[in-house]
Amino acid sequence: MIAGNIMLTGACNLSCPYCFSDEFSCERQSDISQENFQKAVDFIVGKGNAYHHVGIIGGEPTTHPDFCALMRQLVEDERIEDVDLFTNGLLIDRFINVLSNKKFHMLINVNSPDAIGQTNYRRLRNNIGLVRERCDWNHIGLGINLFGENADYGFMLDLIDRYPTDSIRVSVTVPDVKRRENQDAFAFFERMKPVTLYFCREVFDRGVVPFFDCNKIPFCLLMDDEKEFCSRYKANPKGWKALHTSNLFNGLNRCEPSIVIGQDLVAARCFGLSSTTKVNIADFDGMGALADYYVRTIDADAYTMPLRPECNECDKRSEGKCMGGCLVFRSVPEGIRGHNQKGG
Repeated sequence: MIAGNIMLTGACNLSCPYCFSDEFSCERQSDISQENFQKAVDFIVGKGNAYHHVGIIGGEPTTHPDFCALMRQLVEDERIEDVDLFTNGLLIDRFINVLSNKKFHMLINVNSPDAIGQTNYRRLRNNIGLVRERCDWNHIGLGINLFGENADYGFMLDLIDRYPTDSIRVSVTVPDVKRRENQDAFAFFERMKPVTLYFCREVFDRGVVPFFDCNKIPFCLLMDDEKEFCSRYKANPKGWKALHTSNLFNGLNRCEPSIVIGQDLVAARCFGLSSTTKVNIADFDGMGALADYYVRTIDADAYTMPLRPECNECDKRSEGKCMGGCLVFRSVPEGIRGHNQKGG
């Protein structure tokens, strides 16, 4: 299901060097109004839509001054089945009563204590313990962004050992928006492959499943490592199961639009393409129409734009199974910026 996410605020209580929402947040430092929040909710789950899930993002969404009231509003909305909250986790203890509602799922993005400071990290670790006690642990996900060839991931292993979990979300973080467009995606993934595989080995050893988001290393770059990498788990049933449950080696490398609706009701296909895919939701008849628009104007073209000549011979690309990594590595079709089309 294509995601519909509402950006509550551009403000954040951290300043992560890899921030994928930087461009979108910097242009929208204000908090969403109650009126615009309701319009965004209605756009996603309104009459005629097949969507019953709402994503809540930022900035850091919990810094919105009316965060608790807005979340209670979602709890009381009978059209909404699930709410996905994307957070750095530093403030969730303040809102644990509402976030413990069964509608809520949380993805807590965990950062290194070297990046956020020891005090913040201890607060985050304690908050993860709190939600483990007060919330449905099956509704809580931990996520890590692997940033740079020497990415630190020891803190995530410590958390997994402290708070056992079945799976984690992993992102191979793309370079800064100002430097990544039209770069050689394959050269980037080659640089990131060693640290990614080292991390996965540690995670599989613990019987934990790493699920990669849309910026996953293409399968063609992993094939040489796959046989040797997998053989070590034949005598480790938990690791073997985790390996085959993960999407690391499944050959799929594609993403559907993860639509971001900003505080001013201007949307983008995703944070990565926020500078080139902005449209006003008022120009569309609902979430389905906007999603169809992005699939036709962005996603369809992505499969016809090979990143390298050898991609032309790749069955996975021709079958629509591989985009070759995040779409920010290539140019977006001309005319998308500011282009609106009523009803999609």
